[in-house]
Amino acid sequence: MSELDPALCCRLLDTCIVAYGIQHGRLPTQSENYKAAEVATGTTPMIAKSEGIHLGLVTQTSDDWVVVTFRGTLTPHMAGFFSWVRDWLNDFRAGPTSWHVKGKPYGKVEIGFAEAVLDLWPGIMRILSGIDLSSKRGLLVAGHSKGGAMCFPAASLLRAMFPGVPIQVCAFAAPLACDAAFLSAYQGDGLDAATVRFQNRFDLVPFVPYWPHLERIGELEARAQGGVAASAVDSPVLLHDDYVTPGQLRYLGGSGTVLTGADGESQARHDIRHALEHLHFEKIKTAHGAGGRYYDCICRPAGSQPGQPGQPGQPQPGEPSPGSG
Repeated sequence: MSELDPALCCRLLDTCIVAYGIQHGRLPTQSENYKAAEVATGTTPMIAKSEGIHLGLVTQTSDDWVVVTFRGTLTPHMAGFFSWVRDWLNDFRAGPTSWHVKGKPYGKVEIGFAEAVLDLWPGIMRILSGIDLSSKRGLLVAGHSKGGAMCFPAASLLRAMFPGVPIQVCAFAAPLACDAAFLSAYQGDGLDAATVRFQNRFDLVPFVPYWPHLERIGELEARAQGGVAASAVDSPVLLHDDYVTPGQLRYLGGSGTVLTGADGESQARHDIRHALEHLHFEKIKTAHGAGGRYYDCICRPAGSQPGQPGQPGQPQPGEPSPGSG
């Protein structure tokens, strides 16, 4: 299957922002992002919600795709850099759990993401059972942040349930989610080549839960707080499991340059190391939001003015800010 075109990736980011905008079971149908998602006439996106905070959205598009979107973490709006980092690391305290697809071992997935997918799965399947997938171009799986990490185990289940349906995955700002054995199985199912993941410059989340450079956070916190260090003592133990992230990297580097493969991985490590060492915490915090630079780089044509009011990806009067978690 050919790679997703940039315009479709942008629309998938729109659906991620729409998922963040759902409140009390109501869709933000008047938002610019909802309009840009190109929902098929006569259809309504269906919400799958667990008793907890997890939420999925199934959308039929005007060009005959079915999109399964997972909402990311709902976080306080950047209450503090180090508390934000600790919250993310705390999500990984339990470590990985075995993942099975139709009873067969499929490597390991971080337990929080695995449970989130399984919590939503009955609702997702009920919705999909009411759609004639044979009349569609295929399934698209998308998510931002935690939702991005959920895409990979969800795609493995969808491949097993619908073996004849084309599946493509587009993950934004996904943290490390699964192990090498999962990646091997994912590749064997042909899903790795059908997966694109976008990572923004200075976004720390794609390096969580473990990246060796994060071991310096306690030292950096001490410098930032005038010598009072908290993270060095009470942060969770950083995990050394072989967490990996599936898919083809699209790194959004300086000046909007998109780097791929080893070049992108190398530049991403260089940029986050530089930002941490120079205490550029505000850059790191603002790098993660779905409606910020991710949207600017993926959706806006060259020469446009990022951040103009009323454009998709920007909060409208009376609406919440686009997803940041």
